Amino acid sequence: MTDTDDMIATVPSPSDPALDPAPASADPKALPRRDPLTLKVPPRPAKDVEVESVRWWRMRGLPGGVLLPAAADDDSGALELAPGAAGEIEQLLGEAQPGAALERLSKEMDLSASVKRTLQARAWLMDGKVDDARAILGADAPPLGDAALALAENDIARAEARVASVRAQQPRDVGVAYLHALVRVARGDMAQGAELLSAVARAVPSHAVARFQLGQILFSQGDPARAGTLYEMAWQLQPGFVSPPLALADMLVESRQYGEALGILERVCAAVPSSLPPRQLQLRILVEIGERAAAVELGKSLHEQVPDDPDTTLLYADALTDADQTVEAEALLQQVLELPGLDPNQAVRARRLQARIALVEHRADEAIATLTAAAEVAPPSSCGEVCLELVHIGAAQNRDKEIDLGLLLLRRSSDVSSLVSGALLARQHHLLEHAKALAERARSLVPGTAAAAQLDGFIAGL
Repeated sequence: MTDTDDMIATVPSPSDPALDPAPASADPKALPRRDPLTLKVPPRPAKDVEVESVRWWRMRGLPGGVLLPAAADDDSGALELAPGAAGEIEQLLGEAQPGAALERLSKEMDLSASVKRTLQARAWLMDGKVDDARAILGADAPPLGDAALALAENDIARAEARVASVRAQQPRDVGVAYLHALVRVARGDMAQGAELLSAVARAVPSHAVARFQLGQILFSQGDPARAGTLYEMAWQLQPGFVSPPLALADMLVESRQYGEALGILERVCAAVPSSLPPRQLQLRILVEIGERAAAVELGKSLHEQVPDDPDTTLLYADALTDADQTVEAEALLQQVLELPGLDPNQAVRARRLQARIALVEHRADEAIATLTAAAEVAPPSSCGEVCLELVHIGAAQNRDKEIDLGLLLLRRSSDVSSLVSGALLARQHHLLEHAKALAERARSLVPGTAAAAQLDGFIAGL
């Protein structure tokens, strides 16, 4: 890794010792933990209205190319770490070591109280511990710490105002520029967000987090090749940083390269045995490829460790359903639905699994009623798949009412792929009004793109 204006990708080979996981220092029996939140970026644009999704090709052997876009003039080569302990702790955060940063902060006596609280809060936020960060900041939160907290609370206007007040005074500070990048991404300004993250990565060559988050932006914009290379770089820089290899494995799952994905996940679990998401993705893969016994065994083990984690319980219930252990699966799903503060998307997943079990046991009316109730309350981000299920079941059962209802409810979806699939289904069933409405909704979500032009053609051909 060199500190140059244009960083050329060098993709490590699978045998590169730099990518081998470090010896695990954590207790393998420790409770799994959640990992830092990733950037909130928009979904990738639809590429073709007649294709369900665009599959990512293998990252190995890619020529690479320029990875980091040139920074804006006011940032080009100008960013610097703060002097002394503050800069060293900032570097630890960039290397995805919040625990090490907190340990260093607990012993640091020379930092001002406001700088110390800000760095402590950011370290807690990297671990997803919003309440701890809020407590350490207090009512008189320093501007930069409050900006980081505002981002976690999705108060983008507050975050932007707080960052701007600090950046005007410290335009070259790496930590300030990094938080500014996150604000720009949250605002939907991917170009400036990428520029700022690139400037941060140039200023701090070991900044694995900036490279990973830049990869997320590139992936969301339909450039998985460069995104994958940046993920590999971030992982090479910090083998204990779970998010980059997890993103790599997820990309491989999307392209159905399950063996390579499982290989990556095994290495991650060996390096960071306390991390929950890699085990969850392992379980999801085992379910997808039909390894029922292994899926049930892993699901049971994870559920015993984190019995109140909805995602783990839902994956375990899915594995049990595949293994025809539907009584146990239904009991788990009921437990999930009774959890206080259950996320609406998780509730929808539970209802879909309940409907699937009902169908397997030839209780079609119950399945339809469950899916209808779920579709009516599902948020736009997750209503697409449940509505499509309702349409498919209605078609299989020759129930025009359910087909019509599913397509009508689908109009609320914010998922372009689901909307396009629904439009195609509606056209197949000669329901042209539904087909047009769904295509128009999809087009409104991708204005000015090639997909929008294709959707225009689809609508004109109805």
